[in-house]
Amino acid sequence: MTPTQTDTAWTDLQTRFQELADLGGIGSLLGWDQSTYLPAGAAAGRARQQALLSRLRHERATDPAYGRLLDSLAERDDLSPAHARTLAVAHKNFEEATRFPSEFVAEFSRHMGESYAAWTQARPANDFARMVPHLEKTLDLSLQSASYFPEFADPMDYFIDQSDEGMTAAQVGEVFSALRAALVPMVEAVTAAPPPRTDFLHRH
Repeated sequence: MTPTQTDTAWTDLQTRFQELADLGGIGSLLGWDQSTYLPAGAAAGRARQQALLSRLRHERATDPAYGRLLDSLAERDDLSPAHARTLAVAHKNFEEATRFPSEFVAEFSRHMGESYAAWTQARPANDFARMVPHLEKTLDLSLQSASYFPEFADPMDYFIDQSDEGMTAAQVGEVFSALRAALVPMVEAVTAAPPPRTDFLHRH
């Protein structure tokens, strides 16, 4: 059965979905503006804005009332398979979000904004050394993110699970090993072949 428009619990869930999506969209808009029109002198302020927005979104995403709403909907038996799956994904996202302290979420967001601003200056100057401290902190914060999920044996398992649920670093390694076995001989055969004719490219 599909929830109706008079189903206040499901309507509340949809409203929360939309608010979280809109806050995420605002964050994306701030990031797009930073990469296109934002003056260099405003980079610090933009990083601060992104940190604040990330913290506010995280607080809404981990609102205890939101968790109670998800729990109450999970007890229902009148949801269609599609709606049940939507609810399962929302519940998973809620549980994952509650692992992170809001301060950490804001710090990570601020750091990424500051790192982008540094990159816009380091790239044209070919100054990799300038980015090293930012990259090191990114690694530290990323590992800290994974540490909130001790059930993953390998930190990479956590990051892979974010886009390919259930996939592990070991499985990804197996996939690339199989690709390597097939692709390396192919590349070697191509590079060992005589150069192809290109004279026809210069004709009218």
